[in-house]
Amino acid sequence: GDQAVLRLSGVRTELGPSAIERRIHRVMDLEEHISVFVAVDDEERGAITVVFSSGDGARLDADRLRDGLDAAVREDVAQAGREDSWIASPDDAVCTVADDDGEESVGIDEDEANALWRGMSEEDRTGHLDEVPGPDGVMVRPSHDRPRPPGGTSVDSQLRRDPGLLGLDNVRRVDVGDVGSVRWDEPLVISGAVSGETLRRGDALLDRGRLMSAHGEAEVRTGNRETFIDNGFTNSKPMSLKDALGQGRMVFTPVDGELPEGLVHELGRFVDCIRRIDARGFSPRKFTLTIAETGFGIGMHKHNPAMFMLLQGRKKWYMARGGSLDPSGETHPGFYGELSSHKCVQQPGEVLFVPGDWWHEIFNLSYTVGIQGLPS
Repeated sequence: GDQAVLRLSGVRTELGPSAIERRIHRVMDLEEHISVFVAVDDEERGAITVVFSSGDGARLDADRLRDGLDAAVREDVAQAGREDSWIASPDDAVCTVADDDGEESVGIDEDEANALWRGMSEEDRTGHLDEVPGPDGVMVRPSHDRPRPPGGTSVDSQLRRDPGLLGLDNVRRVDVGDVGSVRWDEPLVISGAVSGETLRRGDALLDRGRLMSAHGEAEVRTGNRETFIDNGFTNSKPMSLKDALGQGRMVFTPVDGELPEGLVHELGRFVDCIRRIDARGFSPRKFTLTIAETGFGIGMHKHNPAMFMLLQGRKKWYMARGGSLDPSGETHPGFYGELSSHKCVQQPGEVLFVPGDWWHEIFNLSYTVGIQGLPS
């Protein structure tokens, strides 16, 4: 992975590093694979060091990150002094690249960044996260101590929330050979991107028992419906793949940079299937392995445009345009019905495209394995 180091002053350091990390990730709208670590240098001046770490090997542009952080600070200046502001002193809020002032960089390498992540306490991982609506609308505090979603994970429990769970499917399906003629402003299900032979090979390689025996010692990032909603990579919890699968945890781990070489090689054939899709300038370059049990899935969230290739199992997707609902209002269980405009059941071998800034949520109808592709 790559890293970039910035220094920022004029910050409300009393919020604590975890809260500041979360605020920076949110206001800069950073991609999920980028982790943020904050160290307080001088409480009196509100000076902090901010380390941005890429989990998938992509190069980070420190100057671009500085400009993005500067823009986030300017947006917050009008709120300075208010309870919800993270900037204490607008006049002193100066952001620089660590090397710009001639000092030796305080950057950390990938191993050190991962060590910080591994050593995080439960409070640092999830204590700063806001409550989110559970499937039945009850507000839930994200925590790794509760791996299963509240309200039940069975298909029957979801059928009570969504009577159309197994039937309603209104997302356009198109063959991979015809994607050049479609618009990319709504969700699409792409078929034919994975050959039958490749899919059958995936059934053998990605079998749960085979993954546990062949790659069980691999370290993976784990979480649940609530912890993955906001900055899930940083908030994730390290576990061995064997323990994660044995305990029914959701796995959401970058393919490149974190998984062992043998598993990366095996996943390469599926990654290549996504790369070959001609999506009019949308070029996935960051790929994440996802594994989850029946009833699991990440809660309602949105991010940059993405493709998701399903290799095992079935998933129900709920999607809605970014501006079509108020996330601070009552969203559940209504998002499984009238609040989501697009719904589909994804089958093995299909690739789902979700446009950028679209709300979406997933319910696994069975044990699933897939690969998500995000742009650079």
